[in-house]
Amino acid sequence: MPSSASLDPAILRALHLPSSTPHTLTPHGGSTFSTTSKLTLPSTSTSHFLKTLTYAHPPTSGEQLAGEAASLAAIADRVPALAPKPVAHGPLDETTNGYFLLTDFITPAGSDVELARKLGELHTAPGSEDGRFGFDVPTWCGATRQDNTWESSWITFFSERRLRAVSAELDMELRETVDAVIARVVPRLLGALKEIRPVCVHGDLWSGNALGAAVVDPAACFAHSEFELGIMKMFGGFGAGFMREYHKVVPKCEPVGEYEDRVELYMLYHRLNHALLFGGGGYREGALRSMKSLLRKYGGETDAV
Repeated sequence: MPSSASLDPAILRALHLPSSTPHTLTPHGGSTFSTTSKLTLPSTSTSHFLKTLTYAHPPTSGEQLAGEAASLAAIADRVPALAPKPVAHGPLDETTNGYFLLTDFITPAGSDVELARKLGELHTAPGSEDGRFGFDVPTWCGATRQDNTWESSWITFFSERRLRAVSAELDMELRETVDAVIARVVPRLLGALKEIRPVCVHGDLWSGNALGAAVVDPAACFAHSEFELGIMKMFGGFGAGFMREYHKVVPKCEPVGEYEDRVELYMLYHRLNHALLFGGGGYREGALRSMKSLLRKYGGETDAV
């Protein structure tokens, strides 16, 4: 139900409105790590999406929402209708260690076909200015902080900033197997690509982060376009028709015969991240099976570690 509950002054100040401005707050959407609401301002006939975070370590919440704001801006700057534009973000006045992110409010609309075409447009839009891979600020995939330090090599960025970084906090068997994949599989599979152009990717595009023909909750970076497809395949929700439309805009990279294995390799990052976030189990075993299969096929091993 809508509520006229007091709104933190920092939010109204970010909108250049007095603290007495009439408003309503309605719970909207769902998030494991945050509180999300629809903020309606009758005096201006506008609505905004509001996300707030409160963590024990203040920089965490602020950095996480700053990364999301930068990600939304990078996407919306390239394909304006694909993501809501960030309006403001910063610390709350009245909540200790609390931070907020305010964006345009979007109503889910549009088809899978439209989303596929827009995603293809994003992946063919101009990428990083200097041709490097990374992002200006850290981003968060779930509760995992992602170091996006710029690299001139996609193989280096994916190996060090994604696979090795997420495996560092996992058990020894996973770490050693990831090391083997980085040493043997990554150079073989990604080194065979004829061209890797850094493009803006959403970075956490499972079906729950798609609203009609728009996307939310990004963890963006400038990456190989196929990196986007790993988590999309991992959780499903993007069927064959979607992929056909997408690949009309962004053809599969050469060598096409290794496309499925590259997507499997990119999915590995998200399997490892979910093992870290949710305590192993099926995600851990899935990651191990995937790595051993890739090592047998591309790592020159008959008995993968």
